[in-house]
Amino acid sequence: LVLCLLILLAFSLAADSKADKKEPELAFRMSKVYSSRDLYDIYENHPETIFVTAFTMDGDEHEKHIQNLAELLKGDKKLFDSIVYIPVDASDKYLYKGILYDLDIFNESHAKYPYYLVIKQQSGHVFRGPDAAKTMEKLIKDISAGNSK
Repeated sequence: LVLCLLILLAFSLAADSKADKKEPELAFRMSKVYSSRDLYDIYENHPETIFVTAFTMDGDEHEKHIQNLAELLKGDKKLFDSIVYIPVDASDKYLYKGILYDLDIFNESHAKYPYYLVIKQQSGHVFRGPDAAKTMEKLIKDISAGNSK
């Protein structure tokens, strides 16, 4: 009986410690998509919105870059509020083949992910690497100022 009580106590303490941990919140508005067609539709139907799309495989490295981007842009509320974040599971090559192929990342290895697409008015740029947040920040500021090519 005592052993059963100790086991129950251990499980309840473990559950409490997991409940106390909060996932970091993404500060940008977020949209979910379920296929390449969903992405194309969103981009076409909301041309004045700036989209930051993260194409991920495994892991959560992309969240670090998105949080860094949010930190870099938090001082400009109007610009910050104009951004919509879209996470895409690029490991599902069946549903996302179209967009991955169009961005020329369909055949890239898992090691090169995540990739980020910043797009407005159906024109955008793809980024990756350790400085992705700073690069996206510069492009987003250029886009919002009308300096994008």
